Amino acid sequence: MTKSLGSRLFYLSVPLALLNIVALLWFFPSMYECPRWLLQRFRYGNEDIRGLRLLRQVRRTKSSVDSVETIPQFWPEFPLTPEQCENATFVTSKNRGRLGNTIAEYITVFSYGRKHGKIPVLSGTLLEDLLPLFPHLTLRRENETGCHPRNWTEAAVSDPYGLIQTPWNDTEFVKEKDVFLTRYPFDGKLYHEFRRDWMPEFKFDAELMHEVRSFFSSLSAKYGRNSIFIGIHVRRTDQIDHNRHWFCAEPVSAAYYRRAMEHFGLLFPNVVFVLTSDEMDWCKENIRSVDESMPVVFVEGRGRDFDFALLSNCDHSIVSVGTFSYFSAYFAGGLVVAPKIVSEKPQHIDFQVSQTGLENWIFVNND
Repeated sequence: MTKSLGSRLFYLSVPLALLNIVALLWFFPSMYECPRWLLQRFRYGNEDIRGLRLLRQVRRTKSSVDSVETIPQFWPEFPLTPEQCENATFVTSKNRGRLGNTIAEYITVFSYGRKHGKIPVLSGTLLEDLLPLFPHLTLRRENETGCHPRNWTEAAVSDPYGLIQTPWNDTEFVKEKDVFLTRYPFDGKLYHEFRRDWMPEFKFDAELMHEVRSFFSSLSAKYGRNSIFIGIHVRRTDQIDHNRHWFCAEPVSAAYYRRAMEHFGLLFPNVVFVLTSDEMDWCKENIRSVDESMPVVFVEGRGRDFDFALLSNCDHSIVSVGTFSYFSAYFAGGLVVAPKIVSEKPQHIDFQVSQTGLENWIFVNND
């Protein structure tokens, strides 16, 4: 009887042991993650442990770009025939702001056209601003349609978040209207829904990408082939007063960047931080390597387009504030750390991440 009971217990213990092994492998897919997870829990608490779990579900946003050989055409070629002009409706927006805002305007107008059956066209110098960086863009200017000037109806867009408000996001309501999106159209939920349609157009200029790849190659030669590049964008200058005026918020602190860098140091080996900024002197004084094994490379004098392409091709990102920071991380994919800023109303990046449902973003305290 005793022997029979012992045999039963033995046979029960085997599947339980196997189940425990499977559970360990699920939560700790590589051996080095276990002690890092314990250290992460001790230093940061449960909230930022999300980073380890997110590593298994992160998808690089630009992977769809690399796999597409031809860019799909969703609208008729210009100029349109008189019959096409009579039956078509259009959507456009005013060209405002710098690089991040122009990207937002392009993809929001593009996605609005896809959702509501309208032909998107561009105004002002938006196309000229973007083409040097993204030569494969397909949208064209309003004056190239071949149609008579349109009778535009302005659509309400929230400020400062860029969300297209009801009823202008209703297909039936806007069906026969030529829609002009006001202010800074930046509808995250809308453009993220159609990202597979517009993302193939955002291939960087070939010569620019050659420079970026050469830069990464030089870093790999210096720091090792297995280096993991973390892009850091530090926006200060105009954003300090802007955030204080609109949000009653303090600037992104040096302590935030240090915490974000430590976070990546705990998650990955062979980390190299690649930093661009509009105020490099402040960065050199306040942002230093948290460990000798995690160097910081300050990128200076290469220009806006190079900085954006460089950050967009890093493995992971640390962002500050503003649309330049946001879109460089959005294009890069990977894991993104952003500042959790105390303010009277949600910060622009907080709002966009919430709208798009981006699950690869982690917010770290700014104070």
